[in-house]
Amino acid sequence: MALATQWYWLLALAGVIAFAMTTRRLFHIVARKIIAVNDDGRPLSPRQRVLVRYQKLSFHPHFFAWCKTRQDAMFDELPELLKRVGEVRKFLDLGCGFGIAGAYLLEFFPGSEIYGIDPSRERIEAARLAFGDRGHVFAGAAPDFENPALPDRFDAAFSIDMIHYLDDRALDLTLSRIRARLDEGRHLILRAPMQPAGSGSLIWKLTRIHYTAWGFSPSTAPWSSFGSGLRKPGSAWCTHRFRGITLNCSGLSQPPPRLNRKSSGS
Repeated sequence: MALATQWYWLLALAGVIAFAMTTRRLFHIVARKIIAVNDDGRPLSPRQRVLVRYQKLSFHPHFFAWCKTRQDAMFDELPELLKRVGEVRKFLDLGCGFGIAGAYLLEFFPGSEIYGIDPSRERIEAARLAFGDRGHVFAGAAPDFENPALPDRFDAAFSIDMIHYLDDRALDLTLSRIRARLDEGRHLILRAPMQPAGSGSLIWKLTRIHYTAWGFSPSTAPWSSFGSGLRKPGSAWCTHRFRGITLNCSGLSQPPPRLNRKSSGS
């Protein structure tokens, strides 16, 4: 009797696992059909052209790219900001992730080449496939992102949603190393979440729970604290506030000064 009961629970567990795997597989199939972009020669928007780059990749980067391009205000407002960057032939994307922002930049700067850096093997592989023959992606993490294959100079550098993971010392070193590869008048574009007033939105609360669960300790200093270190005579500085997030554009004409930031955890 006891043995039969054990077999019953094992079969029930196997059934639950099989149901979950089948449901997951069906969701992937249906979701891919819904979010697919029909690349039949008709003109596509920049967001659609980005998604086309991910349609043959695994489900995770493909679905993430769809969510990102639909929900992130950056893809609506970044083009206006990039007009001041000028001609770009080679650019750095530090913390490129799956390469979604980088793929968008490749669409914005025709004929350009991207050099991406990320510590995740899964994301590196996805970014390489998305960038195609115009991309070069290497394993690395700020501030130790230097690689012999990187060019001596970039026409622009980007770091989207990455620098808030760095402490003051690592951020200083990262900025100095980026600055060494930018000629005078070239642009460094940074984006990082800013600590909201009060307790923040539901999305903000869920993000904080996610960070805590995975052991992340991002710095989410107030905007006034973060930006003041770079706003000084001799360096071009502009700010552009997205809905709920801030993008900072700094055309550096001198090595960046030390930032005095206060981590939200301190």
